[in-house]
Amino acid sequence: MELDTGSGVTVVTEEVYKGHLKSRPLFDSEWLREITLDCSNMYHERTQVDSKSNICSSVQQMLEPIMDAHPSIFKDDWGSHPKFCKARTVPYAIKPKVDEELDRLVSAGTLPKIIYTEWGTPIVPVIKRDDSVRLCGDFKVTLNPMLEVDQYPLLRTADIFASFADGQRFSKLDLQHAYLQMEVEEDSKDLLTINTEKGLYKFNRLIYAIASAPAIWQRAMDTVLQGLQGVQCIIDEMLITGKQMRNIYKIWKRFSSG
Repeated sequence: MELDTGSGVTVVTEEVYKGHLKSRPLFDSEWLREITLDCSNMYHERTQVDSKSNICSSVQQMLEPIMDAHPSIFKDDWGSHPKFCKARTVPYAIKPKVDEELDRLVSAGTLPKIIYTEWGTPIVPVIKRDDSVRLCGDFKVTLNPMLEVDQYPLLRTADIFASFADGQRFSKLDLQHAYLQMEVEEDSKDLLTINTEKGLYKFNRLIYAIASAPAIWQRAMDTVLQGLQGVQCIIDEMLITGKQMRNIYKIWKRFSSG
């Protein structure tokens, strides 16, 4: 039997411990003689508990048809439910550049403005080397946790150097606004909605900061450039060696036909 005094520790003097407690437990079976237990009442309480359990079981049986008729309400599902985040404040120092980039993308037909959507991702402006702004979405708080991210391998620097071992002259082509050159399916466009201080905008093309974007883009580039010698592409940069002008012509031809 356990006695709960409500205290974390019990402190007694050394004299009391040696005289009364050292040779016997503090609370043993001898105390039961001084405690009156109403066994019949305890059995009655147990019967009441069993009765309540039967009632709960009966209620459960009544609710099961309702739960079966509406499984989407009662299922334990933490799947891809829409998530909408408020627009974040853009620093005043770069606000004109952000507005300019928004207007450019709208004029190009890449980023139409919309009124309503269930998805809304705040933007993250990134300053590029040429001092312009790249608009990215903070998809780690909305879409990325719900994606099955493509695990397509990206080229390693060592692999690129090995493939160019016999090269003497090299060229580099920069694929401007790389991801924005790839269209997305109609059903995916609402997922790429960004929420800005100027309102909601929906990307019609692949956008930076999507977790699966690098793999999707790299697979597409490898497919287009397959079989070309002396050509390697890693994300938005294309490296060329060998007979450069001939290779560049082949690259343009493949991109044009694609």
